[in-house]
Amino acid sequence: VGLLLGKWAEAGVAARVWGLFGFLTVVHLVTNFLALKCLTLRTLNRERLSLVVSDWLASSTLLPARKCQNPQQICMKERILRGSMTRDAWPEVVVGASVSLVEHDGRVPVVDLIRIFQGEEFMVVLLKKGRNGAKRRVGIILSEAHSPKDLVRGFLCAKLLWDSWERRVAPEQGKRSLPQLHEEALRETKRLFPVLDKSLIKAGWQADQVHVGVPKWVATW
Repeated sequence: VGLLLGKWAEAGVAARVWGLFGFLTVVHLVTNFLALKCLTLRTLNRERLSLVVSDWLASSTLLPARKCQNPQQICMKERILRGSMTRDAWPEVVVGASVSLVEHDGRVPVVDLIRIFQGEEFMVVLLKKGRNGAKRRVGIILSEAHSPKDLVRGFLCAKLLWDSWERRVAPEQGKRSLPQLHEEALRETKRLFPVLDKSLIKAGWQADQVHVGVPKWVATW
């Protein structure tokens, strides 16, 4: 086909050549895009982890029988071009947030976070509006000894915390302080994570391989 089109373009004017070049370039890009969508990866990155956690939490199935979507289902939803995770109602997640950032932008004091997340290898905190205009931010502080599972737990806790923060104005929720929201999110994380972890493995995910970027900061507490 390429040879025939080349012969046809060779005998034509410049407009025909450039038009054919543009058409074939678009076809090339579209086919490459579709090929990438067919690629199934079993490791978790930031986008796939957000999709898995969101879909799993949104499931109406009873908790013991709740299933994760498998890598093929999630990879079909994953975007090729990088961007924010607003499609899945996720805030901007700052992985490896520094203590100074939390002291400056955190909605809960560091002292309260240490008390709430005592014994954990991560801490999650609601952050104020960022310099880039992002109003929806959650920071994940990681300890030096954090594991891939702690990253999954951190993302799960971040999602639960943000959902609680968005529902805080609902009449049925009642008035709760910000530290209480963080405590409730951690309690829910402890309750839900064992089921989520089993669901990830059963669905075919390599839950011990989580790639969400190199944390800029780690801490000890």
